[in-house]
Amino acid sequence: MCKLPQTGPVSWMTEINTSDILTPLFKLRDDIGDLDELKNSLKEHGQLIPIIVRKEGEKYRLIDGHRRWVAAKEIGLSILKTEIIESDDKEALESALIANIQRRTMDPIDEAKAFDLYVSKKGYGSASELARKLGVTPTYISRKLDLLGLPDETFADIKTGALSATHGSELSKLRIDKISEVAEIAKESDLSTIQLRKAVSFVNIGMEPAQAVHTVLHNPEIEVPKHIDKFDAVKMARQNIVLSLQKALKNVDFQLDTLGESPEKAVWVRDLRYPLHELINKGLNLQKEYDKE
Repeated sequence: MCKLPQTGPVSWMTEINTSDILTPLFKLRDDIGDLDELKNSLKEHGQLIPIIVRKEGEKYRLIDGHRRWVAAKEIGLSILKTEIIESDDKEALESALIANIQRRTMDPIDEAKAFDLYVSKKGYGSASELARKLGVTPTYISRKLDLLGLPDETFADIKTGALSATHGSELSKLRIDKISEVAEIAKESDLSTIQLRKAVSFVNIGMEPAQAVHTVLHNPEIEVPKHIDKFDAVKMARQNIVLSLQKALKNVDFQLDTLGESPEKAVWVRDLRYPLHELINKGLNLQKEYDKE
């Protein structure tokens, strides 16, 4: 056995019997998933990454490597490469989190629950302290913790990948009774995180979710009013109408450019483009008049 130089808990490498390893001290994943690929790898290449344990009486308590341990037992592997650490519960949880973050083995919901276990349930330290331990930003920790306030169905969407963790972070800024509806529309519309952020802002100032998503998708140039401003649905509709007309004019110009300098183009410009341009000008003037009131 050899000592390993490190800044964390004292540790050393050895091999121990699989049967001497006890169930995990902390369960950081809701589901260990399918183990077939891991079992095949163990059979073909052997154990490449040691599990992490600590001594507990005559046995060893598993800290990190739950999937490898279960897979090894299922294929009858009797000896496992092991890193034994001398640690209290807090250091053990930190070691497990560091290992899982480095390997990226946890989904966003598992991470959120694990961070909550450390910060709130166990009270081992603040989000900033945990971030420093894991080598991530405090924002990374806080955004994951935000996910814990989401309803179950949105939880499931993030866990399966139907929505991303960043989508979840934006949805957490909504009132709880609006989250599921906005999440469902966001999935159906395949909104990006930036689009969803804007849609959430619209909903938070009083716009209905379907209208907010429609506005973001069809008039991305429109600005979200400041939260201190009183939401005016009529004013927002006027802005959307003018933007839609301007977009139509751009599309008309694009199509007319394909006609070259043909006589047909001159007719379309006179009979369609000019009236549309005049309608936009009228809309802009009306908007200014109403906004003054």
